[in-house]
Amino acid sequence: MIGDCSATYSGRASSTLDWGERLVLVKSDGSVVIHKREGYEPVNWQPSGCIFDTLIQPDGLLKIRAIRPSSRESLDIRFRSVFLIVELNLADRGDFLLYASEEDMKRAIVKYPSLIEDGFRPTMKEKRQPSGFIDVFGLDKNGDPLIVEIKKGLIRKEAVFQLGRYVSRMREGNPRVRGMIVAPSLGKGTAKLLKTLKLEFKQLSPKTCLDALQKERRARESMLSQRLCAHDD
Repeated sequence: MIGDCSATYSGRASSTLDWGERLVLVKSDGSVVIHKREGYEPVNWQPSGCIFDTLIQPDGLLKIRAIRPSSRESLDIRFRSVFLIVELNLADRGDFLLYASEEDMKRAIVKYPSLIEDGFRPTMKEKRQPSGFIDVFGLDKNGDPLIVEIKKGLIRKEAVFQLGRYVSRMREGNPRVRGMIVAPSLGKGTAKLLKTLKLEFKQLSPKTCLDALQKERRARESMLSQRLCAHDD
C-alpha cells in the first residue's frame, strides 16, 4: 500500500509516527514494514507472526492493526488517503546463495584485521603503485609494512608475480616490507614461487570473510533495534 499514513506502536515501549506519504508492505508470514521515501531501513515494522484487523473508522480513516499475540505488541497504521493498493501472491522457490567477492574480502579484512594476523593494522585500501593498485596496505605488529593481495579463487603465478612487483619496488626504500597473498588455495607451482620471491601465503576463504561481514551486519541491526527502543522509551 502507498498512501498518507500515521502509525502508533505499543508493547515493550511506545512510539508514534506522524502523517506522511509512505510505503507499507504486509507479507504472507505476518510481518509488516513501513518505509519512508528515503533510506533502505524501515521506519517501523513488526516481525512475522502478526494477525491483522482492518476497519474503516467512524472518521473515515482506514485502520490496519498488526498484533503479535506472543509479545502483546501492536502496530496501528491509519490511512487518510490511499494512492495505490496491490495484492500479489508471489511464487518464490529459488534459493538465495550469497558469495563474497574480492571487494567483500577486502572489506572484511579491513574491518577484522585479525583475519590476516594478530596485530595487523590496515592503513589504506587500494594503495596506488606504478604497476597497479595494492588491495590492502598496513603495518604488522612490529610496525613493518605489509602488502596484502587478495584473490577469491585459486592463486596462479600471474598473481604472485604481480605481488612480487609491488613488494620489490617498496623494498627499495625499506627491506623489511612484507608481501602476503590471501586466497583459499595455492595453484600448481605457486608455493615454490612465493618462497623464491620471499612472499607469504595466508589461506582465507570467501566464506570466512562473508561470515565476518554478516556478523557486522547483525551488529548493525542490533544497534538499530536498540536505538529504536531507546527512542520509543
